[in-house]
Amino acid sequence: MVPIHKKDMLCWKRTLLIGTNNVAFLRTLMGGKAATINFKMVVKHCLQKNYSKVYGMYHQKLASIERIYLSAGAELSKRFSKPVFFPEDYIDQELVLLNIIEIDKTSLQKIHVNLM
Repeated sequence: MVPIHKKDMLCWKRTLLIGTNNVAFLRTLMGGKAATINFKMVVKHCLQKNYSKVYGMYHQKLASIERIYLSAGAELSKRFSKPVFFPEDYIDQELVLLNIIEIDKTSLQKIHVNLM
């Protein structure tokens, strides 16, 4: 990915992207359960790989996802504090702006214990 700065945002031009993971869940009880199961599996994988810090992105307009991440121990990234976007990603003809979160290893371990 190549960063391109535009109007206080960071745009990533997709040049070569390996290992991406995009998921979406229905806004239902089952969708919420599926999101939680997915989060558990991602945390487990990150701990197995011994990652010291994990970064993720979520759509700014999805307050429910923000609450899930922040209540689980994630923090809004200080290093990457500006919203990011992919030029081809739109929902209802509106550019999708993403906030970046980070989770350190200690928080990953706490999340693992609390979600299991």
